[in-house]
Amino acid sequence: MLELIREERTVSEVAAEYDVHPTQLQRWKAEALKKLPQLFAKDSNEVEKLKKKHDKEKDELTSKSVQLSVEANWLKKNLASNRTLSERKRW
Repeated sequence: MLELIREERTVSEVAAEYDVHPTQLQRWKAEALKKLPQLFAKDSNEVEKLKKKHDKEKDELTSKSVQLSVEANWLKKNLASNRTLSERKRW
């Protein structure tokens, strides 16, 4: 198919080499050319889905990171003010 689509060789040459009827090759070429745009459209849709999934995961991780940072700062602040030095060292 690639040879036919690129028009590197004639249909007759390809048919003779691969022992396929020229009419069949022409049908396959027409079908391939007809469906090529759909292949790229699918890829585009898949890329968009993956991008949305990635963005969602990124937002969730950012939110979790901020939450953990706030909690860690709160713990540091409260641990220092509510516990003795020996208790903090033990932890």
